[in-house]
Amino acid sequence: MYSPHQAPLAEALARRVGAANFRYVAKMDVTDDRRALGWQTAVAECPFTISRDSESADWLETSDILLLTLREQADLFARRQARGQKTYYMSERWFKPPRGLLRLLHPGYFKMCLAFVKQIKTGAVSFLPKGVWAARDMARLVGLFSGDIRCLFRAPRLDYVAEPMGAIRGYPWMKMWGYFVAPGAADPFPAQEPDEPSARAVRVLWVGRLLRWKRVGTLF
Repeated sequence: MYSPHQAPLAEALARRVGAANFRYVAKMDVTDDRRALGWQTAVAECPFTISRDSESADWLETSDILLLTLREQADLFARRQARGQKTYYMSERWFKPPRGLLRLLHPGYFKMCLAFVKQIKTGAVSFLPKGVWAARDMARLVGLFSGDIRCLFRAPRLDYVAEPMGAIRGYPWMKMWGYFVAPGAADPFPAQEPDEPSARAVRVLWVGRLLRWKRVGTLF
């Protein structure tokens, strides 16, 4: 679906390279549960989106640069590498709590991780972690499959540039990434002097990992 976490960047890329040279694959419209989270963008509103399997398959194979969130694509990564095309995989954490590293005990997950690390090592795909914790998880995964026993107990500390495509020292196949949401049109919390009388008190709730609280109705 067309995500507001990715829409501003997609629209900027379409303007930069031209809409004819850019496609965003969206197979479905925003679902009701996402609308409850405040998502409003529909596929039909974005002229550079595609939803047909035949068209998306062609772009997956022929685009000069591919950014995707599908990780079980080892064959695609290898084919694109053979043709000299650049492929970037974007992701959040692979070892999210509470299961964390225990995910590797699942045979299917272990096999998928092994195949992905192989593609990383051959240069078939570059990794764009959405935040430093995602970067540390991937550094830990590659370390484990490279024989670094220390990664069983902790994730490596990273020296990185905190900006989009920021370098991560020691990991040339990985660049910092994130979510790029559109800024609001107006400041919802205008600055006030400490002694300025206010007709309405402003109460702020900052929600991190409490996903059940991430509902527009909770805040407004």
